[in-house]
Amino acid sequence: MAFDYNEYAKEQMAEQEELFLEARRTVIAAAGSPVEVTTVHGGHTLTIWADDGNTGDIYIGGRDISSTNSIVLAPGATIDLNLTQGVYRKLFVRVFADAATSSDSIRWMKL
Repeated sequence: MAFDYNEYAKEQMAEQEELFLEARRTVIAAAGSPVEVTTVHGGHTLTIWADDGNTGDIYIGGRDISSTNSIVLAPGATIDLNLTQGVYRKLFVRVFADAATSSDSIRWMKL
């Protein structure tokens, strides 16, 4: 049986439609204990907001995240991680968050 590119393309589009927009809130229960927020696939953008009501900074980074090895977001700050250009389109990036204060949170949206 020959490979049906049109059928394959339809399946891929159906899967992407399900993943097109994802928005959530993540609470960092214990300061100093990073949590995995999400995995961003190449070709997507992740926007992260540190909640306005936080009492401390939020740290965004990889598995080895720390207050000195991260992107720091003050309460109310945002960052966009854009994986839609060049080599980034082929990556899978795991995103972690930690907090200076227990129970602070972030909101995020993946496109």
